Amino acid sequence: MDTIEKYDFSEDEISAVRNRFPKLTLKERGVWEGEIEINAVYNEYLIQDSFEIQIIANNLYPDEMPVLMEIGGRTEDIADKYQLKDKRSLHYNSVTKVACLCVKPREKQYFPTGSNLVIFINDLVTPYLYGLSYFDKNGRWPWGEYGHGIMGLLECYAENSIVKDSASIENLIKTIRREPNWKEYNIQLRKPNSKKNCLCGLGDRSFEKCHSLAWEGLKKLQQDVLSLGLNPNKLFQIVGGKK
Repeated sequence: MDTIEKYDFSEDEISAVRNRFPKLTLKERGVWEGEIEINAVYNEYLIQDSFEIQIIANNLYPDEMPVLMEIGGRTEDIADKYQLKDKRSLHYNSVTKVACLCVKPREKQYFPTGSNLVIFINDLVTPYLYGLSYFDKNGRWPWGEYGHGIMGLLECYAENSIVKDSASIENLIKTIRREPNWKEYNIQLRKPNSKKNCLCGLGDRSFEKCHSLAWEGLKKLQQDVLSLGLNPNKLFQIVGGKK
């Protein structure tokens, strides 16, 4: 994150965050760090807990959501406690150390234009930490959710009836292009094959049987690509920085 230019918060927003979350400190430009206390109830299940976190906002904020990192070691402890080989069950990217607060297509729903950091913490950070604490106590997430990573994106895509445009398709492909196995997604997008092994990479079940909703999302994505007259190969080349 150090190579990305960070956002310069206004004095009004700094004051609002300090008033609402006094244990958070603006450590440097665009970087908040400190303790968040959780005192919340979901389905009559009370959780009182606290987490050490870091929030980083780049220069695209507030048009782009900040990122959250749990820096107190709780995520690793929970993974060890339940012997989780795949930390995505905790909505956590083991490479970037960033928490997955919601699937990409839902970001504008939870963090619409005009939002600020207090909204981000209240509506995204706090529920995520509640879920993490619940997982610590019960070994599962407290509510229904989409899958992790690209599978979750495709599941959300399958259930989203909003008409897509070229820009939204390109943004989705840009996210897929960051995956190590992006070429497999490209192949499936060009010629979907439900009998091939699922792209989640966690077993030898077919895509359709392993992640059926994601499979429906991929087929829907292909249909939208074709209806818009887009070329899957060229889409992946564009977002990959090639010509």
